[in-house]
Amino acid sequence: MLTGSAANLAAEKGGLRGAISYCCRRDHLRRTLCIALVVGIVLTAINQLDVIVRGDATAITFVKCGLNLRTRLLVQQ
Repeated sequence: MLTGSAANLAAEKGGLRGAISYCCRRDHLRRTLCIALVVGIVLTAINQLDVIVRGDATAITFVKCGLNLRTRLLVQQ
């Protein structure tokens, strides 16, 4: 749920279109990407680092790592 100025912007621009417009703003994306990158790396380290360090990583392991980053980005948005 949008709160504060985000809700006002969404209301002014028309619901979903306004929310998407807010999420695509440069300052919002920059902050979101930084947070998602840090949290995604930490989660990847917690969940997959032992497999990567042992050398047992497969393509699926790296797909999971990428999904960690992507999921964090979507949650932040």
